[in-house]
Amino acid sequence: MFEMLEWVIVVEFDPLVRALLVEWLEEIRPDVLSFDGRQTLPAVGASLVVVDLGNDRRQGADNIRRLRTIYPGVPLLGLSTHAREGIAAGGEAARRLGVDMLLPKPCERELLLQAARALMAAT
Repeated sequence: MFEMLEWVIVVEFDPLVRALLVEWLEEIRPDVLSFDGRQTLPAVGASLVVVDLGNDRRQGADNIRRLRTIYPGVPLLGLSTHAREGIAAGGEAARRLGVDMLLPKPCERELLLQAARALMAAT
């Protein structure tokens, strides 16, 4: 089933948000796998991981460490309700959280797609 080498992985706790993210990301890459943040993730080739950082800072940090182990070298795009519009998506806040880019949640479709394209192009 997981024979493709360049999946986009979505790790999101809310099932409605997860479905929306998948729908949006499939516009630029049809190979999208999605998971609840508590599920076991497959060790497959990936070009991008989009991750919900959650409301609990420790839980978010644990997720980032787990994702970095499963998908080494793959760009992480973090989504957080604590992020605010106007912050630099790839700036200091993103680095402190351990992601390559950080977007506010909820975010606009075009902003998500633009960030996803940029991160996938950089690899």
